[in-house]
Amino acid sequence: MDSWSDFGSALARLRTRFSCVVLTVMSWSIAVDCSKRNDLHWDGILSCELLGAYKPDAAAYEAGARLLRLDPTEMMMVASHPGDLRAAMAVGYRTGFVIARHDEPGGNDDGDSADFDVLANNFTLLADQLVG
Repeated sequence: MDSWSDFGSALARLRTRFSCVVLTVMSWSIAVDCSKRNDLHWDGILSCELLGAYKPDAAAYEAGARLLRLDPTEMMMVASHPGDLRAAMAVGYRTGFVIARHDEPGGNDDGDSADFDVLANNFTLLADQLVG
C-alpha cells in the first residue's frame, strides 16, 4: 500500500514536536511492511490486531492511550475518515481532519467536519498548523 505523497515529509515534521504513533486496523506485520515501503518513521505502531479491539470500537482508542500512558485528552487522532475521528473524539482524543482525500475509501463522506479540532486540505497544511 502506498502512502499519500505528502505524508512522509509531514510525518517527519510532526515528529520534531510530537510523538507520532499509528493506530491501525492493519496487522502489525503489514503496517511494518507499509511503513518500510513508504520510508515512514513512526515512534510506534499500534495494531488493533494486538490490542484485541478494532476501530471504531472505543476500546481500541482507550487501549492505545493506556499503552502510551497518556490520557486520551493528551492525544490527537489524524485521519481522512470522519467516522474514525468521531469515535476517537468520543473517548476524549483531539482530532485532525485531512479533508481533501476524495479517493480514500470511506473518507470525506460522513457529514459536517466543523466539530474537528484541526482541519487541513492535505498533510503538509496539517503539519503547518501543528508545527509551524
